[in-house]
Amino acid sequence: MTAVAIAEAGREARRTALILAASQAIIGSAAPIAISVGGLAGHYLLGSDKSLATAPITGFNVGVALGALPAAAIIRRLGQRDGFMTGTIVTALGGLIATLALFQASFWLFAFGLLVIGIGGAFVQQFRFAAADNAPSEFKARAISFVLAGGIVTAILGPQIVIFTRELFAPVMFAGSFASILVLAAVGAAILSLLRIPPKATGKAEITDSDARPLSEIVTRPRFVAALF
Repeated sequence: MTAVAIAEAGREARRTALILAASQAIIGSAAPIAISVGGLAGHYLLGSDKSLATAPITGFNVGVALGALPAAAIIRRLGQRDGFMTGTIVTALGGLIATLALFQASFWLFAFGLLVIGIGGAFVQQFRFAAADNAPSEFKARAISFVLAGGIVTAILGPQIVIFTRELFAPVMFAGSFASILVLAAVGAAILSLLRIPPKATGKAEITDSDARPLSEIVTRPRFVAALF
């Protein structure tokens, strides 16, 4: 590879990492919104017995776990850009369900909405791997750090959004915070549309190695099960 080609690859990898970092900062803000407000909204929706107030937050975490394998499969099938944009649709759907649940005062529908937001969050977890996949070896660590730095922004942006939107649809408390997730997803999708993933990194290449084990065999191995738990 010539020096010019190496420099171009580095610039493209930096561009990809910055786009993914920005997307992480925007779409990833759905997570601190769900975590910081989920318990309060659950408390708001319940009657005199508040013992299940944090169940929606559990739903979010379960959603992230359940969405990990399907998210990876969708990204592999559609390619990284389209796969990640599919994740923004899932996140927006979760925000919509949670918002409607608050207007309907439906606790379990709200918990389900946070589970769907969590599934959308599983796509965001893949950003750092995409940054590394599309970077030359000497830039991989820095590309991952760019995306992780975007996660720091979410820790600031998410709670700030809650502060300014929690009473937006008063007297229905917190509905504005979850409605804002739809806006975050739309902005994130617009940013992700700028990705230029090389064909070799789209995840559409077929595995031709006859020795490759099927996923069904891998997930039944004791070591995999232990690691999953």
